[in-house]
Amino acid sequence: MTFIEYLAWLITKQKHITDYEEIFCNNLDNKVIDLDPTKLCKTQQDWTDYIYYIITAEILLLVLLIGKVSYDYWVFKTAGYLPWPASKMPKLPCDWLCE
Repeated sequence: MTFIEYLAWLITKQKHITDYEEIFCNNLDNKVIDLDPTKLCKTQQDWTDYIYYIITAEILLLVLLIGKVSYDYWVFKTAGYLPWPASKMPKLPCDWLCE
């Protein structure tokens, strides 16, 4: 619950809370009911807005990688050789599994 929501809730429930005038902040010497939310509540930008850009970039890179591997496979099946980047890859210890 943000401070603004808490303050709005406190104002609407004043008749049920008999000591609402006695609620103070821990780090300020002011009453909560007297605080100005526009000066007090400065929120930082939420990082979840950027997560959609990151996910989109990752999906795009995955599609490009699948496209490149598919293209290499197609060239190998039709022409019988691998394109330049795939043919220059070094041998790995686990390559004997695929032969």
